[in-house]
Amino acid sequence: MDNTKYSGPERKLKIDHRLKELKFYEHNKNTFNQCVSSNCTVEIAQKIAAIAISYYKVPETPNMLHRKPGILSEQDIQLAISSKAIKIIVPRLYHRNINNYFDESIYNDDGELIPSAVKASSIDLFLSPECFVLKKNNDKQIDLVMGDESELSAAFKKRNFPANIDIHKLDNLEKICDLVDESRNGLFKTLFERKEVNLKDGLVLESQEITLCSSLENIEIASDIVAFITSKYSYSQMGLSVSLCQNILQPSHKGQVMLQLKNNLPNPIVIYANSTMYFL
Repeated sequence: MDNTKYSGPERKLKIDHRLKELKFYEHNKNTFNQCVSSNCTVEIAQKIAAIAISYYKVPETPNMLHRKPGILSEQDIQLAISSKAIKIIVPRLYHRNINNYFDESIYNDDGELIPSAVKASSIDLFLSPECFVLKKNNDKQIDLVMGDESELSAAFKKRNFPANIDIHKLDNLEKICDLVDESRNGLFKTLFERKEVNLKDGLVLESQEITLCSSLENIEIASDIVAFITSKYSYSQMGLSVSLCQNILQPSHKGQVMLQLKNNLPNPIVIYANSTMYFL
């Protein structure tokens, strides 16, 4: 594990957690290191099944809240939220709107999800009012690697890059990668325009039109928790595709959840901010 990019308390925390993991797996190496040998396929299958069943008796893993590896129950999620192992925060501007919508306290005054608001082993996520829609009449060719070729060429000339630049030198390679990243970011800005989804009137998606959105919530999960995100079928059956950019939130995730919405119907569809189109 490379800890050179961390410093101070964060680096110490990463190292301490890694050492804790190593001690755990060393202590339980006989549980995890299994060898199955046989010439009979049935016997092999039976031995593997026995090993899999024995894993239900695996002792507690580091920082695990519910005493066993597995899916968190409603009570586990409430405990995780109470202990800050899971943090779900909405901007203060919106937490009152959500509380009024449910007619109960879902988020506190700081915009943090209240543990008692979790009523099942999942948490609804709301759609942010900020989105990006594809600009009209844009026939620009999209290069997923290089970005906007004309802007990239202009950037090379502006920085006086020679035509025969040595890309084997690390400094030169890093500069080129930075320029390519700038070019790709510039391409996004030429393709999409930012729009605000009105809470009252919503945003109209024409037939086959797409928009890029995000969750209203900022989600933080601990280093020993993995989260799954699933879209709701109730929207799909009405012709709206909800494509998640990430179905799994890896341990130590911090940030919003990005998604793409597409209208598959021949008719326009109106979407609204604060809609619950997917859940954690």
